[in-house]
Amino acid sequence: MTLSHRVSTVRRMRTWLSCLLAIAVAAIIHRHIAAGDPDATRDWPEPALTPGLSDAQIGTAIADHARRLADGGYFSGVIVVTKAGKPIATAAHGLARIEDRTPNTVDTVFNIGSLTKDFTKVAIAQLAQAGKLSLDDSVAKHLAGTTIVGADRITIRQLLEHRSGMGDVFGAKYDAAPPSRLRELADFVPLFAGEPLAFEPGTSQRYSNAGYITLGLVIERVTGETYRDYVTKHIFAPAGMTKSGWWAVDERVPNRATGYTLHGSTDRTPNTKSLSGRPRFYDALLADKLLSAKWTSWMVNGSFDDARREPSIGVAGGAPGVNATVELDGPWHVVVLANFDPPSAMATARAVIEIIHGTSRGGRPMIRKRAPPGSSPTGVASPASP
Repeated sequence: MTLSHRVSTVRRMRTWLSCLLAIAVAAIIHRHIAAGDPDATRDWPEPALTPGLSDAQIGTAIADHARRLADGGYFSGVIVVTKAGKPIATAAHGLARIEDRTPNTVDTVFNIGSLTKDFTKVAIAQLAQAGKLSLDDSVAKHLAGTTIVGADRITIRQLLEHRSGMGDVFGAKYDAAPPSRLRELADFVPLFAGEPLAFEPGTSQRYSNAGYITLGLVIERVTGETYRDYVTKHIFAPAGMTKSGWWAVDERVPNRATGYTLHGSTDRTPNTKSLSGRPRFYDALLADKLLSAKWTSWMVNGSFDDARREPSIGVAGGAPGVNATVELDGPWHVVVLANFDPPSAMATARAVIEIIHGTSRGGRPMIRKRAPPGSSPTGVASPASP
């Protein structure tokens, strides 16, 4: 079988930027465009749904559907499904690198995009729990002398909830900035600091990457540590996330997946993250290893009610060639990482949840097909033993 992809050279492009911006971001970008009809779209394949399956049968059904998605060119990445901490299904499909036909495995390192915002939220909660800041503190209280517009009116809580009125970091300034000058969190501030607020803080809501960069700066100022050092020490370490981290795009990292997209290139992303660490993060969070029970309830439920409900959380991150999602559905934890454009991981995770419950959520997304059927190597799909 041959892989029908054309590979061209470097191009920078505007895309999502996650909150981990404390490391170098380089413009080493690959453009991978599927041959044939790149504009052809099809409905996302529906999984076979059977209510009342055993855990072992669910694992087999997930593995079968993952293989079908990969063979059809819809999915390239990894899937991990657990129930109450017990492995139910693991699947790895597609190519981590087209150039040398390196397959994805469960040890492949993926960019997880804005899923890293949960690390930022936990870090802020840890500092609030320790009395080092309050969620209702203004940004100006911790970033004295900042040029961020509205810093005296924007609170940490509003940053967390995307209600600050701040916007994004992308635009002409970002496009014109040499990657070598965007290495630390503070380097990104000139990209947005002088921009007017979209609305008065607290009066509306708009997704803001600039807001989470600001939270990272607060963490650095309060702790005296870099964002990455704080997260490594206070989140990765207690969660046992020994294979987790972030690297510059031009850094040689074993087992790292390259992102592939039909319309453009992967971004000069600031971080990648290994799959193995992600379930451990939520396991540690829900076991109160990262926060007290009170603050864990705030993180999971949005309130300080200690009467813990079973978690129902869905978070995702995406960019060209990057898609990652986590679904916590009661005892079920579903993690899907993909090196294709959205909604590859999100749609796959939704299908997994449907298989688990035996019912459809409806509304299948449209997605561009990434490669002719059969062009990807056979994946590894293994349901857990019963």
